[in-house]
Amino acid sequence: AVAGSQFIASARIMRVESEKVLELDVQYSQKDPRTNSTMKIQQTMFKSGDRQGLWRKTSPVILQKCLGAFKSPSGALTAMVTPGDGKGDSPSFKIVITTKEGEIVSTISTEGKHSKIFLGGTFGGLSWSPNEKYIAYIAEPKAEKRPNYFEASEEKKEKDKGEEKDTKKEDSKISPGSSFEYREAWGEILTDAFSPKPFVADIEKRTVVPICDAPKTVSFGQLCWAPEGNGVVCVGWPEDPRRLGVTYYNTRKSALYFAPFDVDTKAKEEGTDKEKGKPSNWEILTPDDHSTSNPRFSPDGKQLAYLTTDNVWFHKACSRLRVMSWPERKVRTVVDVLRKPADDKAFPGLWPYGLPERPWLGDSHHLVFHSQWRTKWTPLCVDTRTGKIRRLIGSAALENIASLLVTDVLGSSVLIKACTPTTHHELHLVEVLLKDLKEDSSESKSAKVEVMPATWECVRPPTKLRDPGLQAQLDKCDIQVLEVKGDKKEKFEAILLIPPCDKKKEFPLVLRPHGGPHSAFSTLFDWGNVMMLLRGFAVVCVNYRGSTGYGEEFLESLPGKCGRQDVDDCISSLEKAISVCKTKGITINEKRIMVWGGSHGGFLVTHLIGQFPNRFFRCATRNPVTNVAYMVTQTDIPDWCYVEGGMLDYSSKKIPTASDYAKFYAMSPISHASKVCTPVLMLLGMKDLRVPPSQGLNYHRLLKSRGVRTKCLTYPESTHSLSDSVRTEGDVWINVLRWFEETS
Repeated sequence: AVAGSQFIASARIMRVESEKVLELDVQYSQKDPRTNSTMKIQQTMFKSGDRQGLWRKTSPVILQKCLGAFKSPSGALTAMVTPGDGKGDSPSFKIVITTKEGEIVSTISTEGKHSKIFLGGTFGGLSWSPNEKYIAYIAEPKAEKRPNYFEASEEKKEKDKGEEKDTKKEDSKISPGSSFEYREAWGEILTDAFSPKPFVADIEKRTVVPICDAPKTVSFGQLCWAPEGNGVVCVGWPEDPRRLGVTYYNTRKSALYFAPFDVDTKAKEEGTDKEKGKPSNWEILTPDDHSTSNPRFSPDGKQLAYLTTDNVWFHKACSRLRVMSWPERKVRTVVDVLRKPADDKAFPGLWPYGLPERPWLGDSHHLVFHSQWRTKWTPLCVDTRTGKIRRLIGSAALENIASLLVTDVLGSSVLIKACTPTTHHELHLVEVLLKDLKEDSSESKSAKVEVMPATWECVRPPTKLRDPGLQAQLDKCDIQVLEVKGDKKEKFEAILLIPPCDKKKEFPLVLRPHGGPHSAFSTLFDWGNVMMLLRGFAVVCVNYRGSTGYGEEFLESLPGKCGRQDVDDCISSLEKAISVCKTKGITINEKRIMVWGGSHGGFLVTHLIGQFPNRFFRCATRNPVTNVAYMVTQTDIPDWCYVEGGMLDYSSKKIPTASDYAKFYAMSPISHASKVCTPVLMLLGMKDLRVPPSQGLNYHRLLKSRGVRTKCLTYPESTHSLSDSVRTEGDVWINVLRWFEETS
């Protein structure tokens, strides 16, 4: 009933007439445990210009075998990426171009051109050229064959037999015996990403060509066409001295590049591959920035917005919004990193985790995107001329608890999906009233955030669970954001979720710290929390000091104090939640307090059962960090171990010292393992490169040998999140709930 619900994956404005939006394209995702897959479903919503307020829907269409669908700038064409025939040595794909009516215009095969296409995540991106004749995207170049000695010997025999040699084929530069040579990839969930590069598909000629002269020791992603159509802008990550994991990071060293490209240039010499574009020099656009991401051109093509961060080792940090004039290449800061908010309600800095594909309003001066604002995601409108920030605020109900996510912007229209912890994906069309804005030519320090004038229209109500009875229970749940004080009276927050309850009963409670540690819980819909609520558990989600969305100083307060400050904040949140429940007349059964967390959340729950051995009834943990001294030599992010341990002197050349190992051990849950008596459920992804499964296995074996009840589930094909497949994710939650519901 919960897993089978449809979620809005994306929503895009397709047609505007007389400043009225008349057509929307909505794509849904739906988990299907029977096929162990997530279905992609497309639907058009529309209304006629003379029938206000009545939105109609076309029949939904299941996108079979579609890896991604991308609309052209005009909306007239769609590029769908599907798996290829798979006849070659490396993965192949097809790019199918269709009209709005479903007519296939062109089918382009990538067979023999490259390996995997990256459509999402760190490197992902597909961009239509302004004239809609070409498509640029990121893919892994086809690897050269690496022969072993025996294969090389056989090839030599064939040549000795007088086989005719293909004079056009270059001799391989890879020497025999290199088939087992180590190739470093980009870490967690990017084991097939070694050196991604940009490629261009010609729709009319049905050809695929690489952009020539790409720097060999730089990996690229997040590309977009320049407004003139004469090249692409993309983000580049240096590969030397080593590839540290980039997944879940916005602070890795990177820069914006411009790659000129002319697909119409013919080959100069006979025998040259005629599909190759004209070689040209790449240009580094942001040499002075530490990191860059999410380049987005304004509608008039005169400004390029992007995000950057300070030179910090934390995996997440407060963002800085910059704008580059185009084509002059002059950079200025629009919104800077905010160290500390003016007060508890004030703007906390930019924490967007990315920008929509189209974030610009039609005036080419204002950007609209959502950013984390404490426990909620909030749409912001930023005037790039002055740096002034305004919030988009809907009804009182939305403002109270909902998180609002911007999915698309076109002209003066903004599409926003609203979520709460118990309802999801209510779609709103917002018309920004630019003409009602007061003239403000002064530079803004972003201290005071005003409300953006706008009108709101709900075009799709929130999705309901299939079972009306379960939905009725969810509607009765109580949601409250708690303000908690730390050991130095520093404030932080926790989200308390209370199930529908009979006040005569005692209720069990699950304490849930987030991972990271530099991330945060928000009021977004979380189907794990929903299942616990429906099974009668109260839930406390803790945004301990060190979380994102509260200013940079708040985040930086944790490194060097992991295992102490964050643990104390969890205990303070638990006590606050129990106290608040009592004031509501609700009694929490303090003999049935559970802890559940993954990654750094797993680090915290294993710390909690060690430091407070008689406090918790059950513990469940996903891929937990249990022994940092052991992890530092195995993880794809060894710098994390140093930074969170308070040692900011990491380098790829650094050799851990005895003193380093002592600090790693002291901050680890393993140092408290001798006191653990709480039963522990361990859930491990055996292909996890972020927190290797040996962390959980060794902790499980240790507890078992000491007589502590423990159970370990291993998922052979799963990575860090344990969400690689529908059945894995479902199995995890079913086992967690059954573990918590045991009575002894």
